Amino acid sequence: MTPYSPKMKMMLFVFLIALNSVCHGTMSPLVSDTTCLDNCPLNPGQSSSCASDRGVYPSAVACQAACDAAPYCNAITFHGPTTQNWANHCVFRIDGVFEVRECGAGCDHTTSNKTSGYVPGPVPYSAVWYPSTLPWGKPKVFWFGANSSGLDNTDTLALLSRHAVSGYGWQTGHPGGGTIGTGEMLQAEAATHLLDFLETKGNNSTQIFEYRQIQVALRLFAQSAMAADDASKEDFWLHDTASGALCLARQPWGSSDPYWNMSNPGAADFWLNSVIGELAMDSALTSGRGAVFFDESDQGECGYRAGSCDFSKFNSTALQAAKNAVYARQTTFMNQHGMVPIFSLDNRFSASGINTTATPPCALPEDDLALALKGLTWVRFYENWPQSFWVPGGKDLAAAMVANAIIEAENGIPTVLHSGGSCPAPNRSITIPGRLGGDVETAMGLYLTVAGPGTTISLSNDWYDNNFCWRPESRTSGGKIA
Repeated sequence: MTPYSPKMKMMLFVFLIALNSVCHGTMSPLVSDTTCLDNCPLNPGQSSSCASDRGVYPSAVACQAACDAAPYCNAITFHGPTTQNWANHCVFRIDGVFEVRECGAGCDHTTSNKTSGYVPGPVPYSAVWYPSTLPWGKPKVFWFGANSSGLDNTDTLALLSRHAVSGYGWQTGHPGGGTIGTGEMLQAEAATHLLDFLETKGNNSTQIFEYRQIQVALRLFAQSAMAADDASKEDFWLHDTASGALCLARQPWGSSDPYWNMSNPGAADFWLNSVIGELAMDSALTSGRGAVFFDESDQGECGYRAGSCDFSKFNSTALQAAKNAVYARQTTFMNQHGMVPIFSLDNRFSASGINTTATPPCALPEDDLALALKGLTWVRFYENWPQSFWVPGGKDLAAAMVANAIIEAENGIPTVLHSGGSCPAPNRSITIPGRLGGDVETAMGLYLTVAGPGTTISLSNDWYDNNFCWRPESRTSGGKIA
């Protein structure tokens, strides 16, 4: 396989609507009535009281008058028509669902004048996994750190800019464990800070990612906290098959958070509309190089033995099939908005264990997920390469995992191979030709064995900034030191 050329970056016009405020003050409850919307078409880059304060006005006439008078809104990030080819697209929020409208004939997106002509239109955005576009030679290195005290300094940002992919774990901005409801904000601040630095340095190839948890509704994140604290959403969560008790996972910040039940249609819709939909409001992620890491994407169906419930008693096949269906909808939405999902998986393709004693880890093989996501851009993350969790380890598992990564590369699925590695890295010289040597020789050798165009390697013993460092092995290129 040969690397493909990078696609044009796209920028989506995004409403940065906070949870508790909008353009004109406190948000009034959104209602299902569409009268206001029908009588008050939106322009890109312009606020409409219809979109933000729907239900306030007693009539369509009053709504139209308020709409006509609405000025530009500070809650919108507007990128003018000279910056991108997609200046006639915007995203706005209606009844909690993110929709796209395409500018019709006569629409003036350069002024605040109201015009008619908005009609629903397709989203012409596409997602790019930038490591796949980079040339062969140097290892493509993946940074997955976190600064619990705040934003990274210039030296750390410069180090991140050397990586093919750089992003942040949940610990970012959370001294002492975490603060409920702040996750989205802190992740967006860190990613935007990194993006600004990369752009000032002329770096247009490093992929940026943020963190989300997909198995548990972490109250660390506001959208998940809203669902977890809503008593009317009790059926969104898994319950113990014997006692009926809510399945909970204890967190470092003191909360006990529920496990998503994606076989419940309401839970799936909330996840897609609120958790995934919120990502489209993050300008760092819709910058054309955004990605999102989703933790524990299949552990509940792959031998998981943690939390307060016995996961072996669930119908894992049905739960995993429901998740895969949700992941297909999720990945479609994200790709349309220029984002790439990175799924942390324990699963393997059914053919990966041939000639080994490695047992299939999950209710359904990875074949099922690959079929659901066929034609979409997504990435598989190995957290403990070439071993895994919840299954017997050893050489047969390692052989099956290596075979699996090769199968993924052959099927055009990019991967992240995370192995252990301590910092600071030894300051040593590598002689070419000759043995690579060093403490990560095996990990680097396996990376080179399975690598496809989009394969990256990540080396650390923990998930903070000081656990990641630039290594001599990362500078090897074409038989010489770069």
